[in-house]
Amino acid sequence: MLIRAKIKSGGLFILPNSKCWAGPATGKKTCAACDATIIGGVECEVGGSDSSVFVHLICHSLWCKESQGQLGQPGPSG
Repeated sequence: MLIRAKIKSGGLFILPNSKCWAGPATGKKTCAACDATIIGGVECEVGGSDSSVFVHLICHSLWCKESQGQLGQPGPSG
């Protein structure tokens, strides 16, 4: 629900695809989707029209799924 609300309010853009850069979390970035610090695990960097944003791996997955729903596209299968 949070990601859907952020997309509707313009806080997040609709992802045209699931492409991102991923690497070990530095603990220095705030997740654009849930607003929590990305500590441990993987952080994903998503290129936007103005600049890149960073999200947790799980938040990226949910953001992709919600974006596909907004675009009326089926999600990945398998």
